[in-house]
Amino acid sequence: MDLNIFKVKNKFKKSEHQPDPDFYWKVVLLSAFVLILLSGAFGTYLFLKINKEDPIDQFEYNGQEKKISKDRIDAVLEYFNTRAKKSERIKNSPVPVIDPSR
Repeated sequence: MDLNIFKVKNKFKKSEHQPDPDFYWKVVLLSAFVLILLSGAFGTYLFLKINKEDPIDQFEYNGQEKKISKDRIDAVLEYFNTRAKKSERIKNSPVPVIDPSR
């Protein structure tokens, strides 16, 4: 004689309506792989496009830019020489403040 009074039925079976996580991981990985391939192809396209261009054609030279003259260079060199002399004078001069640690 079978007593089925206290037997619990298994109600928690896996239903067929649940999403499959394995399928979604495959979709994510495939999308990432395709995105990597497309960005690599686009980068190669841009590199080849830029590599064919002549860089000299991009800039227009109309001859009105300031030219470097010897006077301007001499003025800048004199300025830096003056600064170097002033720095040496400051480094070699005695300190006007008494050192309290002595």
